[in-house]
Amino acid sequence: MIKKIQITGAFLMLFCSQKVFSQHSFGDDTLKFKSENIKRNTQEKVTVYTGNVSVVSPYINFDAAEKVIVDENKNELKIYKPKKFKIIHLESLSKKGARSEDEPIIYYTDTNELII
Repeated sequence: MIKKIQITGAFLMLFCSQKVFSQHSFGDDTLKFKSENIKRNTQEKVTVYTGNVSVVSPYINFDAAEKVIVDENKNELKIYKPKKFKIIHLESLSKKGARSEDEPIIYYTDTNELII
């Protein structure tokens, strides 16, 4: 009887220690783009996506945007006329006031901030 308890205890300790000391992955923070056209300027590190642009990320999602400009130097996305815009998780959300139809929505990837 004591042997069974010792064996059960050893397996329990082995199982628990593996759960406690294992490394957890926090998911993928990358943005996934789909669009009809892509233009990339490697010197300035700017990419322009045009034509039915969709983005999927752990923070924001949207479909059918007219244009998205990604500036890697500023860690900035400028989003023009998106449809079905969905906010999942942000650190901050700012609104400038009255926004015209032609002004972009700006998303900062480094600070997880959205300016509408």
